[in-house]
Amino acid sequence: MFSRHWKDPGHTEEQPTRGNRSLATVGDAIASFLQEPDDTTTDLDFASARDFGKTKPWSLLIDENARQLRRTRLYQQSKWFDTASPKRWIFTTGWCLGSLVIVIVMFSAGMRQLRQWNIPTDIGSIWATGLGTPQPYAMVNGAQLHGNPSTSLQLWIPMLYSNFWQLWLSALYLLVNGLVSALMVAREWSQYITDRKALRVSSPRGLQRGTFTLTLPFRYAIPLMVTSCVMHWLVSQTVFVVATRGFSYSGINATMPYVAKPELDAALAGFSLKGALLLLIVGSLAVVCLIGLGFVKPPGRTVDPAPEAGNGKAASGPSRIYMPLVCSCSAAISAACHPADDDGDAQWLPLIWGYLKTSDHWCFSTARNVSHPPLSNGAAVEQERPTSFG
Repeated sequence: MFSRHWKDPGHTEEQPTRGNRSLATVGDAIASFLQEPDDTTTDLDFASARDFGKTKPWSLLIDENARQLRRTRLYQQSKWFDTASPKRWIFTTGWCLGSLVIVIVMFSAGMRQLRQWNIPTDIGSIWATGLGTPQPYAMVNGAQLHGNPSTSLQLWIPMLYSNFWQLWLSALYLLVNGLVSALMVAREWSQYITDRKALRVSSPRGLQRGTFTLTLPFRYAIPLMVTSCVMHWLVSQTVFVVATRGFSYSGINATMPYVAKPELDAALAGFSLKGALLLLIVGSLAVVCLIGLGFVKPPGRTVDPAPEAGNGKAASGPSRIYMPLVCSCSAAISAACHPADDDGDAQWLPLIWGYLKTSDHWCFSTARNVSHPPLSNGAAVEQERPTSFG
């Protein structure tokens, strides 16, 4: 979620903006700032999210040394690890790893029970126990409640225990979905340096594109949802409620040797070793894939090398330039949205981020003469290489 509402730590009052609206996507934010550029970020080319700290006055960003430092980011390739805060990565991956530890503890407890019952503990024997199948040795300790059989707690305690893990997994899904959504914001943002595209907004107009049906691109949303469904089903087959009936032995000569004893009835929470093993495998693969996304590098654009200082000759070999990462920082997005005066309807048309010689700014624009020249000593080198509409 983005918002046109911030405060400069160097001022006691909030920065004036023409609108205080919530923006659902990065496309909404770009469209808003193109339609109503914010004067406070006019000279902040190449600004990224890390420039706008909670205690850093914005006046420091206008300093010429700060500008030179920001311009070097054009050649700095980052990873998706940098698009979310370290706290978010640590909390989400920590929750994932903690969940795997819980499964390992439960699986180890089940293996100890097997050894106590002198039951083989090889993979074949574990696999033969099945999913969601009650086993006399596979009962969660402490789940049984003795006492008055009429009390509803006798059923509710194991029921709540069994379904608690579904709630745990749902919370984990929300954390992972939020982290992946943050990565997708960076993915969408960084593509505007390579291709001319229409903005993806929540309420499309003109040539704008609508948001994704599943809030994420299908290549990420479908695997995430399928994994979540599989793991919810595995949890239901790994921890479940088992109702038992109690009987007493009346003797071999009795009309009914076994007589029902309602006071011995109980409800327990059973677990499946096979389900725990599958949960461990699927969960481990999911965590590996999530961490692997962090190593993905945003796309860049290949440009000719900048001339070397003093001789005017180009350095050897081409180089690549990249858009500075803005994450979900509205101020950093605003800094890239200062189009030329004759580009008033830019938010409705396909856009590309690059250098405009007419305004001497790197910004979003629909103009044909947007170029991506190399930088020499912090300044753009004049190279007329217009970007086509292709």
